[in-house]
Amino acid sequence: MKIHSVTVLLAVLIALTGCGSVDVPEYVEQEPQTSLAASAETASASPAATSAETTKATKATKATAAKTEAVTETESSAPAEPVGTGLYDQLLTKLSARETVIRFSEAIPGATLNQVVNEVLRDHPELFWVQRWTTTMSSSWSKLEFNVEYSDRELAEMSEKLNAAMQTIIEQVPADADPYTKALIVHDYLVLHTEYDTAAASDPELMTSVSAYDCLVTHKAVCSGYSKAYQLVMQRLGLECGICSGMSRGVSHAWNYVQIGGRYYWVDVTFDDPVASDGGEDTLEHSYFMINDEMLLRTREIGSEDPFVPVCDALDQNYYVRNGAFLEAYSQEDADAVIARMEGQPRVEIMFRTAEAYHEAVTDLLDNKNIWDLPAIQASGSADLHYKLEDDMYVLILLF
Repeated sequence: MKIHSVTVLLAVLIALTGCGSVDVPEYVEQEPQTSLAASAETASASPAATSAETTKATKATKATAAKTEAVTETESSAPAEPVGTGLYDQLLTKLSARETVIRFSEAIPGATLNQVVNEVLRDHPELFWVQRWTTTMSSSWSKLEFNVEYSDRELAEMSEKLNAAMQTIIEQVPADADPYTKALIVHDYLVLHTEYDTAAASDPELMTSVSAYDCLVTHKAVCSGYSKAYQLVMQRLGLECGICSGMSRGVSHAWNYVQIGGRYYWVDVTFDDPVASDGGEDTLEHSYFMINDEMLLRTREIGSEDPFVPVCDALDQNYYVRNGAFLEAYSQEDADAVIARMEGQPRVEIMFRTAEAYHEAVTDLLDNKNIWDLPAIQASGSADLHYKLEDDMYVLILLF
């Protein structure tokens, strides 16, 4: 009888920009009667600053797990789950009930078990407590055992806190809100109530701030925490929302997609919650809210392991389009009109269609200081004006 035992660790590995995203663990099968740890590398990317005022420092590392347990032939006589009803559904049902040992009445390759577990976790961020598991298999049966760091009582309390945190956000959404408004309220809430965890980004040993629970309850997160929290609340509001991952400026990163009206849009809550490098106040941004493929691919490459990558080719739900702040070309008159419409707001954001129009605006308004000649600026009575630049997204942000 061949029996193999493999432990999988959903480790939080911190890459150069400190944001956590979950990759599919690699399963490796060796000689019979030996145990081998399958490592799961995750990395992170924080919103890289395009101006001197918005940066995030991070560090890269790698972690592996090598804990296995001895399994004897008698395991095959334990109650087991039939596989024919659907492995994904079985695992979801069992994990939702917080069952930590799942046996199957036939041999399932460890790679298959690991893949399906990861698919369940990708779709269900409420299963925040699942981080490590052991796969054990023989020629006639297989087993998953999840190593849980919390007691049943602790898990119940944590789940209650998570549900309460979600409800707090949901209660801020008007009953008649359209999908765009729901998506915007959740986005803004997470940005305003979450601190980007630079400590976790810099120290992989902490292994924190990577789950929806971390983002919604402890209010600290790296990119995997932001994206899982956004996905979870959006799902509770009845909107299709998932996670994709890939490389951004050379490091791994995770973000969301959202479906509205049959079309898909990209949302990156992490990149819209920049950390001020000078110790100043962090600001809410919308540069990565409801963007299309062309905009997304300016700053990242989509990974090949994602099971679903939508085509995002529309901009009708884009924040700047919806708010009349998306300019096809630059002129002082058009910029002034946007600022005038935002009268009384502490922040004005303008996105330009092209890099040429964006740089023309920056040169004219900021470098040449012609912004003080705009009627809307003069009418505001402001004598102190700050700004931020998102060069990759062609966004100019004025802070009053």
